[in-house]
Amino acid sequence: MATLAGDYQFSSEPRAVKGRNIKYRESEQSSEPVKIMWDKRIVRGNTYAAMIVPSNAPQEAEKTQKSFKKAEEKQSSEEIDSDINTPDPVEGRQNIDVQTENLPEELSDKPKNFKIETQTDYLIDRPPTPLYTPKKIGEDVVTQVEDGELFDFNLEVAPILEVLIGKSLEQGRMEVLEEEEVEAMRKHQREFEQKRNVKLIEVQKLEAEELRKRDEAERRKVQARTRKEQLQFAHKKYMARILAKKYLNRFGNNATTYLLDSEVFSDPILVAFHDQLIPWLSVESLQSLLEENVIVELLDKIQEESNNMLVKQHKSTVDQEYTKRKEAKENEIRTQQENEARKQRRAEQRIIRQKEREIAALRTKIEEKIVNTGIVVDNASLQIYSDIDGRQTTNIIGTPGGLFGELLQFFSAVEELTEFALTQEQINLLFDDYLLNCLKAPSVIYSNIKADQLAEFIKTFGKPSLTHQNIHLAGDDIKNKILAYLQNINNSIPRTTLTLFWQHPQEFQIREGLYEGLLAAFFSPLVLKDVDAAHPNPLRQKVEIRPNELPEEGKEIALVRIRIPKRISEPRIGEEVLEPGSPKEEISNRAIMINPNSNSDDISVFVVHQAAQRLIRADLCQWIRSVKGFENVDAEKLKIILEERAKNREAKLISMICPDIPVFDFEFN
Repeated sequence: MATLAGDYQFSSEPRAVKGRNIKYRESEQSSEPVKIMWDKRIVRGNTYAAMIVPSNAPQEAEKTQKSFKKAEEKQSSEEIDSDINTPDPVEGRQNIDVQTENLPEELSDKPKNFKIETQTDYLIDRPPTPLYTPKKIGEDVVTQVEDGELFDFNLEVAPILEVLIGKSLEQGRMEVLEEEEVEAMRKHQREFEQKRNVKLIEVQKLEAEELRKRDEAERRKVQARTRKEQLQFAHKKYMARILAKKYLNRFGNNATTYLLDSEVFSDPILVAFHDQLIPWLSVESLQSLLEENVIVELLDKIQEESNNMLVKQHKSTVDQEYTKRKEAKENEIRTQQENEARKQRRAEQRIIRQKEREIAALRTKIEEKIVNTGIVVDNASLQIYSDIDGRQTTNIIGTPGGLFGELLQFFSAVEELTEFALTQEQINLLFDDYLLNCLKAPSVIYSNIKADQLAEFIKTFGKPSLTHQNIHLAGDDIKNKILAYLQNINNSIPRTTLTLFWQHPQEFQIREGLYEGLLAAFFSPLVLKDVDAAHPNPLRQKVEIRPNELPEEGKEIALVRIRIPKRISEPRIGEEVLEPGSPKEEISNRAIMINPNSNSDDISVFVVHQAAQRLIRADLCQWIRSVKGFENVDAEKLKIILEERAKNREAKLISMICPDIPVFDFEFN
């Protein structure tokens, strides 16, 4: 043991083992529970690991023993020093401190001393057996893995896109459900308010009815009280009259007798003269005067009738003469007007023939200078569609608003057919799907913006390398500002088809906000970043901003329609212009691209390619059924709505720009 620990000592003196008087241990009266995890004799941790014993373990054990000794000595000294307290005094007396001990005190008692030492055996666990390592055989091989070799973009991006799309769809679905829930709550609130208002109205009616009944009862009481008072007054009056009549009845005979006795009554003959003769004489005299007045009135009436008859005969003669003169004058005026109308018709016919000759000459001139100078292309659907504006100076295939305008009219027709407004997410989805699956042209071009103003606006960002062709390299704040600039109607080119659609959406039957939504959907792929320098984003390459520098006012003198072949005679001046009907044969994918502006003769025309319009509209109506969520759309009905609305918008557009220009139809096979 001494070899294991150099400072180990054992100094305990040998002593005899004390015998035990009892055979068994005394049972503990109270045993408190002890947790085994707190027992110092229990080793916690890995039993296979080597036990680490500090080198100062014996010194720590010695210090612990000394602390125990000091505690026992202190306890024994406290027990010796403790005295028995003096009992409390009896009632009426008190205890006082009295010196009864000797001042010098000899300390003879010795405290108990104990000296105990102990030491545990120092044992070290056997170290763990090392792991068996077989001998290396074979040759080492090194493999270098370059960056990007373990990452397949096409394989890795699919689950990421699925998560993003799923999260976006789930978020959109939750937002739609939330909006529907809010709308349902609002509807419930409105129904509750309506029911409450109905109940309030019923309560008010009942209160008003109760008030009317109360007023009627009060009024009836007042009427009954008044009637009772009137009856009482009438009864009193009647009783007073009866009493007065009974009282005065006996005085009549007495008064007559008294007057006769007093000779108050006059002579009967005199009374008869005054009462009978004088009235009769007055009546007879009056009757005689009345008869004379009747005779005079009859004579006056006869004289008046004769005068009236003479006046009527004279007036009839005068009227006949006046009518004869008036008819003669009217005949003269009618003859003069007929002559003037005949002259005016001749002049108008001369003007019409002159206009026909001018229009025929203009048609011939347009055909020679503009139509015949066009370029025939076989794949019309692969060409770029432009606006019908005559201020352009290149060969174009014209349709109102170009391809952007056709998409705008198509989305408006979809909203009219489905009877609900497309959300911004749906517009973005449809536009992106069209670029990927339906677009045959090189790109969708938006040119309704002024080039110089857009360049000046981009210069305000302080980035010389930034142009409208590399907007995707700019930051998000710059992209948002450019989108806001494009969505400002004041920055568009005046008098173009798209600007008129934007300014007058109700007149062209386009929902307000649809133009801005389509413009935002067009701008979304325009700012997509490239995968790398060698692989540009394919979706961004299918959209393009192409600013224009067009004059403020155009000089279009006619509308040129490149029609689908169908013979219809040209209308004369004043006749209604009929729209070309649908061809019996299939649409040919050929077109003639013409320049609407002839610089040599300084003339320009509006250009509409009907065959190209029918091509793109047919493709759009068939494509919409392949988009998720629009599988049940009736393509034929959608095509009919699109054709009718487009025809009305084209007529409205021409009437707003140049209402009096002639329309020339040229057939192209």
